[in-house]
Amino acid sequence: MKYGLAVDSLQAHRKQKVIVTPEDWIRKTRELGFDGILLSYHNLPPDKDEAAVKAFKALCDELGVAVEARIGREQIDKAIAEGRGETVFKTAKLVGTKVMASMLENCFVRTQGKWTEAQTEEHIKEVIASLKRIDRHAREFDLPVGFENHIDYRTDEIERIMNEVDSPYIGLVYDTANQFFLIEDPVELCRRLAPKVFAVHFKDGYVVDDPEGVKIVWCVPGEGIVDLKEAVSILDRAGRKPNLYLELIAAQTLVIAVNNDEYWKLNGIRRDENLPAMRMFREDVKKRHPLPPADPQELLKYETESLKKSLAWMKRTLANR
Repeated sequence: MKYGLAVDSLQAHRKQKVIVTPEDWIRKTRELGFDGILLSYHNLPPDKDEAAVKAFKALCDELGVAVEARIGREQIDKAIAEGRGETVFKTAKLVGTKVMASMLENCFVRTQGKWTEAQTEEHIKEVIASLKRIDRHAREFDLPVGFENHIDYRTDEIERIMNEVDSPYIGLVYDTANQFFLIEDPVELCRRLAPKVFAVHFKDGYVVDDPEGVKIVWCVPGEGIVDLKEAVSILDRAGRKPNLYLELIAAQTLVIAVNNDEYWKLNGIRRDENLPAMRMFREDVKKRHPLPPADPQELLKYETESLKKSLAWMKRTLANR
């Protein structure tokens, strides 16, 4: 598989109840032309109903849609602690998962929790211990787990986590845009950690002005500020051919509060207007990009059109990948 969808790319479809059942996700993925989906574990058939899971997999095979299961790190840890870890890994494998997707933390947990430097260090140690526990199950079931850079840790911190866990079964779901929220060029994460990339959240965004700093709007690849072609080239040179899951969350706009001194402090970054990300923000904000439509029906149409344009761009631009 080359081009898949990340589940959050279909939020407007879900909210308008175009998608209700696990089977709906698969049919819509195929209808849009994608050949795989990164699907949340809770969107799968119940793991206690093995017959339903197998029927779901049969539909995926019939329509030619590959499924990778996604589940939060804390949920995996909780399942292991409660003796349900085997069920989670078995269910993921039953639907055809080759790399189970997870995330290091929940989005913005660092800034929302107002972590001190000492608290950040404790969380990093907890994540390392957690990944080592998960690694034992990943090895037992021969199912690697990739953890997304989820607007939580800086590149050097993620590199430390991966180095300390040091397992071929533990790697990254590399989100190509999330490091912007820590005022980093996300392609630099790829340069430093390409050998650990198991899958990719293929995401682009542009910025609009905001009183707090800038607001990032997810967009069709090639219309934003991420050098996606360079990121893919880096992965190719590293001998990595991960699946690319488009993540275009049409309704989501997120503020990067670079005008707020506390934002820099909470992310452990020294304020510097010449950082590569800051230069990209300043240049792009001049272009006066549009915001997505607010009307639910217009947003549904916008989401559909954006996904189709994105797939066309991926196929055209990455044809020789």
